[in-house]
Amino acid sequence: MFALDFEYIIRWWLFFFLLGFSMFPLVWLIFRRFFDLGIGLAKTFGLLIISYLAYLGAISHILPLTNIALYSIFIFFALANLFIFSKNKKDIVSDLKSKAKNKQKKNRDRRTLSKTLVSIAEEYVQ
Repeated sequence: MFALDFEYIIRWWLFFFLLGFSMFPLVWLIFRRFFDLGIGLAKTFGLLIISYLAYLGAISHILPLTNIALYSIFIFFALANLFIFSKNKKDIVSDLKSKAKNKQKKNRDRRTLSKTLVSIAEEYVQ
């Protein structure tokens, strides 16, 4: 029983990971001015797009609401995002690298600030 549940959890996690990963170039294109480059919105945006297009396809009787239709929409957007990534590869990679450098700098500044606060508190206690 636990193994079956674990398998479902891994499938869902993997699906949402792939969804967020494959939708990142489109989200980056739209939200690149955000402080996190839109990384936090990639999964939500992908889920909304796929769900809305599946809904529109089903309600207009263009696509049946089946797993094959959902996977087809996902594959279409994954390929579209692959195209967007290939066109903007240099910018996306440089933005991600600069974000990583800024995060490292912030972590270093936080450690320095916390050490300073601890030393001030130690002097105040004595």
